Amino acid sequence: MSRESGGRKIQSVDVSCTIIEYLRRANEATVSEVAEAVDLSPGSAHTHLATLMDHGYVRKADGTYRLGPEFLTLGEHVRNNDVLYRAAKEEIEDLAETTGESAHLIMEHRGRVLVLYEVFGDDAVGERYHARKREESLRHLHCTASGKALLAELPRDRVEAIVDEQGMEHRTENTITDLEELHEELGRIRDRGFAIADEEQMVGIRAVGAPIVCSDGRVAGALSVSGPASRMDDGRIHGELAERVVRAANVAEVNLNTERGV
Repeated sequence: MSRESGGRKIQSVDVSCTIIEYLRRANEATVSEVAEAVDLSPGSAHTHLATLMDHGYVRKADGTYRLGPEFLTLGEHVRNNDVLYRAAKEEIEDLAETTGESAHLIMEHRGRVLVLYEVFGDDAVGERYHARKREESLRHLHCTASGKALLAELPRDRVEAIVDEQGMEHRTENTITDLEELHEELGRIRDRGFAIADEEQMVGIRAVGAPIVCSDGRVAGALSVSGPASRMDDGRIHGELAERVVRAANVAEVNLNTERGV
């Protein structure tokens, strides 16, 4: 059953979407590998792949298939027309420039982190790591500063539903893996107005994040700044960085409400 259709779906479209998702995870695959992964006959898998190729969503080279360039066009269109991206784009760029670190804009998608935009400042580290993570499955919310900032603005039952569905992956020794401990952390985040990830996603990286909330109280996303723990000491995190991140989130909120005509 599809996630958001209420049970109604077109089988052939569902199969094509499953093939696309598989190719995203696998990077490339043969017809036989696609057929086995999606539980199709090789002939049926070939027909679906050929149709996707006709529309530019799949390309073939040396006997293997991978996602096609049409997704670049679609991705740019979706992002450029996203109100959250438009509202926060300049703030993310400014954060990266003024802090010299990595700045990120995220939203929640299917219970995980979806990165809408990232900018790397002059002193930023881990650009290759962030690029690799974008190619993997969507990141968990509970172990990133932006993710925790976003979770802190969700109803308790929604947080628990996300944890129930996605789990609480143990990334480092500092990762929160207990639900009650997470609720306590989210309470602290609400009290101070920003979240801190203390080497919870990756050893050696700390981050500060703040939520972006619409005028109706709905959380639209979050933004954050991350950098090496050697530069992200408590004084800088609770001082300069928290101030800049919260201010950027506030500006993004004003821009977002203006975009929405509120």
